[in-house]
Formats: sequence, C-alpha cells, structure tokens
Amino acid sequence: MTLTTVPTIRSAHIRPTGVGPDVREVPVAQLVLADYRPRQRFLAAALESLAQSIAVHGVTQPLTVRPLDTDLYEIVAGERRYLAAQQLGLSHLPVLVRPLGDDTALEVSLMENLQREDLNELEEAEGILRLLSLRLGREVGAVKSMLYRMDNEAKHKVTQQVLGTAEARTVETVFAVVGRLAWPSFVSTRLPLFSLPPEVMEALRAGVLSAAGARLLGRVRDEGDRRALLADLWVRPVTDAELRRQVLSTLSSPQPAAPLAARLNAWSSALIAQHRWHSPARQARAQALLDELAALLCAEEDDHDEATL
Repeated sequence: MTLTTVPTIRSAHIRPTGVGPDVREVPVAQLVLADYRPRQRFLAAALESLAQSIAVHGVTQPLTVRPLDTDLYEIVAGERRYLAAQQLGLSHLPVLVRPLGDDTALEVSLMENLQREDLNELEEAEGILRLLSLRLGREVGAVKSMLYRMDNEAKHKVTQQVLGTAEARTVETVFAVVGRLAWPSFVSTRLPLFSLPPEVMEALRAGVLSAAGARLLGRVRDEGDRRALLADLWVRPVTDAELRRQVLSTLSSPQPAAPLAARLNAWSSALIAQHRWHSPARQARAQALLDELAALLCAEEDDHDEATL
C-alpha cells in the first residue's frame, strides 16, 4: 500500500489584519503546509482519484487559508486538494482567507479532518484528543486520564469528582459536535488503541490494519511472532477473518523450549542458590528427580555405546 508523506513547512507569524474572509485565486507557489496538520500521510491512490476528479470538474470548494507575515498563505483546510493540484501542475487555487490564530486554525483543521469518511479509528482518536486538549487547556495525557476518570465515575467505581463539572460538559459538547461516537464508547474502543505496540499503531495509522485487526495483532505478545505477521501484512494485506486465523494459529503453536544444556545450567544455579533444603520432603523429592535424571543419562550413554558397536 503506497503512502504519500507530506513534508512540514514551519509556520511564520500571523500578519495582523482586520480584513474579513474573502475568496480569491492565489498562486499555488504561495501556499504552504502547516506544522500542526492532523494528518501528514495520505494514500497515493486516494490522491490520484481526487486529482482525476479535479482534472474533470475543477476545484469546486475553496481551500481555507490564513495569511502569514510574508506573501504566503498557510493551509488550514484543504490539504488534499492542494496536493492533488500539485500533481496536476495547477498554477492557481481558490482560497478562503481567514485571519486565524494558532489555536483556532488547529481547531478548524481538526474539525475538517474529523468529518472525513475515510478516517481510521486511530486518526479519529488522535484528532478528538487534540481537539479536547485545545478546548480544555490540558495536555493530551491529562485528557486521557480525565476520560478514564469520567468512565469510572459513570460506572460508580470511584466517587464523583469530574462528572457534572464544566470540563465534563465541554467533553460532552465536543463529542456531540464531532458526532462520530459518544465519549463512553470512545473510552472503551478508542483509548485502548494507544496501548498497542508502536509498530501495530503505525500499521493501523497507515491503513495496513483495521482497528479490529490491530487489536487482534496486539494479542500476540511475542515480538518476533508479531513482527513476522506484520511484515507479511505490509506486503499482502488480509481480511480480519484471515488475520484472526493467523493469530490463533500463532498463539496455539507450542513455543520452542530453550536448549537443554542452557536449561540444565539454569537449574543447577537455582539448586545451588536454593536455601530451602531444610525440608525433608523437598530434599527427598529433589533426590528422586536427580536419580531419575541420572538414570535417563545412563540410558542415553548405553544407547550411544550400542550404536557404535
């Protein structure tokens, strides 16, 4: 699956202006990408499809931009249209110019991104958390903790301290405006995604895995097995049903035992370090096991001697 990674161009300071929003045609060369973009990678096939549509119908919706302190404009909403226009070699694009501050620009960009139908669950979760972070004036980590606290309070697991407060109402308002899911569902289905291994999160973000597939792969605790499954998925994506079969097969496979010599050495060290041999019952059991092991070794030597005759 091919992805397009978009380079970041650092924003300049906002130029003070009292001019209201207006639509105009500006040279593509005067448009720059922001460093706060919610989404920095796009599927190449999706961009190609959009470019074909623009080639036939033109850009039907202007980009939203904000003026910088140079002759440049920073894209707030419409990044995909900009990238598709670049592919087509267009010289000008229609833009809606709005003098927005940093926080407002990010909020507008996040809201536009969250309305996209092709947003995967991890991108959606990241966008909502950033939006909540802006509205609440808290770091994203603190927002996660607050949501978990609200969930525990709603389930009567802890005393109520957050529910019913202004901050809780802000959370409810954000989820109502975004309209994708309620905050309790977000806590139960989206927040756990951030506990997945980094390589699984990256595959989910890139569209190689669905959220259900990512949760399945996250059940594979052995890093080598997990990475092997993931490497195949980057080359040949499979359905969630097929991935489930692969994961269950991996989990049910017996794990290779450590080499016998290494295990014996480890046991020897443990036996020597053991301080509990004052128990007669344990001494007797250990002696019986050692006798059994000695008999096994003798039998192995006898088999070897017979084979060499």
